[in-house]
Parts: sequence; structure tokens; C-alpha cells
Amino acid sequence: MISFRLNGKDVSVDAPEEADLLYVLLNDLKVNGPKLGCGRAQCGSCTVLLDGEAIRSCVTPTKAAEGLEVTTLEGLTTDGRPSRLQQAFIDEQAA
Repeated sequence: MISFRLNGKDVSVDAPEEADLLYVLLNDLKVNGPKLGCGRAQCGSCTVLLDGEAIRSCVTPTKAAEGLEVTTLEGLTTDGRPSRLQQAFIDEQAA
């Protein structure tokens, strides 16, 4: 069992420690913000914050998140409203 905070909430997952964090987020925790792109930490579509540091979740083992805070795009909202960064992406129709 691996436990960490995800977007401000405590979570525990029964996943292999070496499983890529991206797959645990997508498949086990049903988070949709990070995406699978290249799978080689090159494109950045899987980027999440791990204790405030940007990491590529497609090459980060889930065990690296143990006891830490993982923040995805969903965790950047405040009271259900987009952050300034998210709003800028919306305004510019950026991907």
C-alpha cells in the first residue's frame, strides 16, 4: 500500500511500488489531468508537481510519492475556479 496526498486529499493505493505514477493516477485514482504522451519524459504531458517540484510521472515510480503531496491540474483550482495559469490556457485555447 502506498499513501500520499493527491490534490490535498490523503489517498492510498494498492499498486506495485515500481509502477509508473502516471498509470496509478490515471487507472487507480481516476485523475485525468496528466496525459500519456511520449512515455520517455520528453514531452511533458504527464507532468505533475511532487511536493511542488515538476516531475514527469511517466518515468517516476509510485513509491517516490510515498508520504508526499502530488498535485495535478485538477489540484490547481481554487473553490472550483481555474487558477490564473489554467485560465490563461483557457483564454488562449492552448493544449
